[in-house]
Amino acid sequence: MVAVGAIPPTSFVLVLVFSVIVIHGNCSCLHGVLVVVSCSVAVWLRRRRVR
Repeated sequence: MVAVGAIPPTSFVLVLVFSVIVIHGNCSCLHGVLVVVSCSVAVWLRRRRVR
């Protein structure tokens, strides 16, 4: 686990949106899609930060 202080605001917003959608629309398919999207966004942000 990463410390809360190390998480950038954008990731925190993504986690908030992710949890809200999962709570409201409890669908395993939607959950899987959200996991893939959030992971790809995190990777994209890391690549962008390295450059």
